[in-house]
Amino acid sequence: MKEKELFDMLENAEDAQVEELAESCPELTEAQLGRLLAKSEKKYIERKPAERQNSKNGEEFGDTASGVDRISRPVWLTPLYTAASLLLIVGMIAGGAVLFRHRGGDDIVIQPSGAITTDESTTIVTTTTAETSTAQTTFTTAASEEEMTTTINYEESVYDNETGEWSPYIYPEADSLSTDGTYGEIAFDLAERSEEVDLISDGTVEREKPSGSPHYYGENAIWFIIDPSDGVYSPNYYDFKNQRMSDDKVIFELVTDSRVSCTDDIKELLRSVYTEDNESYMWFCERLGSGCFDDLNVGDLLKADTPYKYIDYRGQLYVLGAAGGKGYLGTTYFNDRPVIITDKTDSSFTAFVPFINTTKPLNGINEEDYPKGCAEFSIVYDTEVDGWRIKSSTPLSYTLYKNLRKMATGE
Repeated sequence: MKEKELFDMLENAEDAQVEELAESCPELTEAQLGRLLAKSEKKYIERKPAERQNSKNGEEFGDTASGVDRISRPVWLTPLYTAASLLLIVGMIAGGAVLFRHRGGDDIVIQPSGAITTDESTTIVTTTTAETSTAQTTFTTAASEEEMTTTINYEESVYDNETGEWSPYIYPEADSLSTDGTYGEIAFDLAERSEEVDLISDGTVEREKPSGSPHYYGENAIWFIIDPSDGVYSPNYYDFKNQRMSDDKVIFELVTDSRVSCTDDIKELLRSVYTEDNESYMWFCERLGSGCFDDLNVGDLLKADTPYKYIDYRGQLYVLGAAGGKGYLGTTYFNDRPVIITDKTDSSFTAFVPFINTTKPLNGINEEDYPKGCAEFSIVYDTEVDGWRIKSSTPLSYTLYKNLRKMATGE
């Protein structure tokens, strides 16, 4: 390896490097030079008979080559190529995550593209020597004229939660789209009620107000000791006296909302909007605990396998205390824009309902800048409850809604 590295250096060496190497090499004495010539002559004599034998057999000697021709490239090229590729991938993922979080923006098109043009395709040969514990990676190339371009239009794409990837949205046939009034009213009503139910299920309910300072919890709030390392609950108890978050306490507040008085009421609300196999319904129901903590007293150690959002505790409904935050951008469905309907049957249809994420201005966001979007609802007639229910929903961009509306109405 050391000998090969020396020749690699000489291959691309500058005059200064050659002089430096020459100075570091000792001058040969007459005796050493004689021994070197003797060894060369011996090797020549040993190979000469074999060459004569090959000549007798009619073999002609020509220019031949064997092995792998390794072409050295500057060491800094490898990390540069790697960094450029990672930068491209991170940019695409970050742009997609921001857009999906806001459920689609109005007329925003993000088209990250990477054009990779190479005059050469790359082959990697790696050699490892056990004696020196070193590894050498050599890049060899061959000509290529193809250009690879990656373009994703997030405004006309849909995000797959299971794969974590974006794919182009497949539009329905134009003649299948309509603004059917009856189906549109059903879809709009379910969309509005789903927003209310989702807010309740997520903990947006009236709670017992503190009897004294507004910065303290209600007198009926309950708290338990937890082990944060188990990954179930995170500490959410704020110690107002010492102005810091507790390291090992979780608090539940008494619910005083007239709409719900127990976890069964929340399930009933959910069922009034969703089918039993709807993902939102199943996810929320898993976070409703009934009587599971009744044996615990305030301040006891809480061991749980599920992070319940609501619990029935000794006959009363409690909700997990808020751990802080600056607000929530609620969804308001437009009632002045048509609901687009497709795939109509007697027992199912698909509806596209436009919305805007809006509430009072938060975090410096102006109301006109709130993101718009569209929800694609798959709605079925549920015979168990004798009514229409949402089977699934997918957030889409507002650009997609405008395109669908134009296909359906020409406007």
